[in-house]
Amino acid sequence: MTAVRYANPLELMTLDEVAEYVPCSVRLARRLVDEQRIRTYRVGRFVRISRADLDQWIAASVVDGAAATASMDRAWEAGWNEAMRQVRDYLLAHNRSETLEWLGGDR
Repeated sequence: MTAVRYANPLELMTLDEVAEYVPCSVRLARRLVDEQRIRTYRVGRFVRISRADLDQWIAASVVDGAAATASMDRAWEAGWNEAMRQVRDYLLAHNRSETLEWLGGDR
């Protein structure tokens, strides 16, 4: 007797198939489901993900490289400025003006 395969109009995929399609680990695919970052379908006790939903999630996850780099640069600069402010405040509080001058003065 041959198994009958029915049409899969939603193109529902298992987590293993998702991991192969993206490509990513099965663990990441499970995390997407657990964190409800992607729509899932329950078929009995099994979890399935529609290929269309997966394609939509991938498209929404695109990051512009230049914008991401600029954002990271701004965050780094803000952190650096805050660290330098703390160093300056410490040196002023502990009467270390000569060290502060050596570092570039009170800016």
